[in-house]
Amino acid sequence: MKQTEEHMIKKWNYRFPNRKLIHSPYPYERFDAFNENLVVEIKYRFNWYDKLLIEFDKYSYNSWYAHLKKKRFLYVIYYLDKIIVFNITDINKSKYNYDWEYRKMPKQTEFSNRNNIIKFVGYLDHNVLKDTKNVYEFECLSLQL
Repeated sequence: MKQTEEHMIKKWNYRFPNRKLIHSPYPYERFDAFNENLVVEIKYRFNWYDKLLIEFDKYSYNSWYAHLKKKRFLYVIYYLDKIIVFNITDINKSKYNYDWEYRKMPKQTEFSNRNNIIKFVGYLDHNVLKDTKNVYEFECLSLQL
């Protein structure tokens, strides 16, 4: 996963040279990247779903951390050669309904521990949010880094 995160960060930094992200140096940090204004959680998705999952523990920690540090929390989905950026800080101001629920899911999706556990999760409905100023999308086909 670290390679995918680093690849996405390189593409972001190419696209936004004045807002470069730094990969978190801590392996168990609850966010993947940051800069002076942002806290960023990166998720690579192998499949596309219009309702994108967000785990409550990441959501709540990063929302609160961003608030304390006076930053914005961005949830970034990297799918194929597209990057979709959800500005969670501003989505929260809009009173968006995440439809939080408990759901049985693999403990870890990237590693060997695929035992199911119960997680508290919500959803970012791309069809509802895509036309708001809180979602930004860009193609990165030409950015072969």
